[in-house]
Amino acid sequence: MKLCLIAPAPPPCGGIANWTRIVCNQIKKEQENIEFSFINIAPTVSYIERKGALGHIWTSFCELLVQYRKLLRQVKTNKPDVVHLTTSGQLSFIRDYVLMKVMKRYDIPCVYHFHFGRIPQIVENKSIEYRFLLKILPKACKVIAIDPKTFKCLQKEFTNVESVYIPNPVENTEISEKHSKAKKEILFVGWIIKEKGVEELICAWHSMQHDFPDYTLHLIGPYNDEYKKYLSDTYNMKNVTIEGELAHKDTLQRIHECTVMVLPSYSEGFPNVILEAMMAKKAIIATNVGAIPEILSGEAGMLIEPRNVEQIEEALRKLLYNQSYQETLAKNAHQRVVDLYEANTVFEQYFKIWRSVI
Repeated sequence: MKLCLIAPAPPPCGGIANWTRIVCNQIKKEQENIEFSFINIAPTVSYIERKGALGHIWTSFCELLVQYRKLLRQVKTNKPDVVHLTTSGQLSFIRDYVLMKVMKRYDIPCVYHFHFGRIPQIVENKSIEYRFLLKILPKACKVIAIDPKTFKCLQKEFTNVESVYIPNPVENTEISEKHSKAKKEILFVGWIIKEKGVEELICAWHSMQHDFPDYTLHLIGPYNDEYKKYLSDTYNMKNVTIEGELAHKDTLQRIHECTVMVLPSYSEGFPNVILEAMMAKKAIIATNVGAIPEILSGEAGMLIEPRNVEQIEEALRKLLYNQSYQETLAKNAHQRVVDLYEANTVFEQYFKIWRSVI
């Protein structure tokens, strides 16, 4: 099988890029079955570094030209049997439409993989993204949704498209016990931007940290210097550390060492960092968005509503005061991630889909 994967690669190692790393590792194990080519669609300028809407559009246009030429060259020199195209929506839909046209012209089957959870909202609002979906989806042989709500919406609204639900995978990475002694840390991992709920998290921590003076809050992930200054000027940052982006192995180490992982995002698709925290046997607090309710079902974590400072504080207090409850959530989370989301299990589903569309 000749497979062409179109996806963003690290750095930074988060979101779809982390999924790409895992899938590429799995493909290497299948060398006898897969002849693999890759087109990297990671942005050359990160989201937090782009200056204004026009700058964002211009950068995206330039990136599209490069990606278009790469795909055209790949098609002409070593025509793949199947293309797996990932998407994060918004301006990516323009790129997806252009690349899909190339695949259609050369009669190459495409698996289209949504890595975000806003499809129900897009359908409800009938926005410009919806109009792009009407043009893009019929060109795909199969569409993969990473959360049940997106899958149900696709089945209901796009009956002419064959869609499947496949959760994201996670690797079972071993961390030496002698290097993973638990610390009294509350940990956030992700883009340090307003939409990730970091301001609500800082406010909640400020309201309660005097009751837990030996604990600290750590924010790990890419940030903009201006936004970091805004946070420092606006909020009480006592016992709060913004560390910036770390190497993936170092981030995993910090997850293994923390007490509680918190992800208070306004929206998410299928966040890999939650799977990594589950694999590390950690108690997790996360918002009731995207695939998170499905991931943390069966009492594998605590769900809160987005933009709710009081619920973040209440959940943190419950966990920090109750060691037994922490351990229960952690145990349930680990069992669930091993049963449902381990990389080998999920990759087999991708492999079957690629074979089925050829």
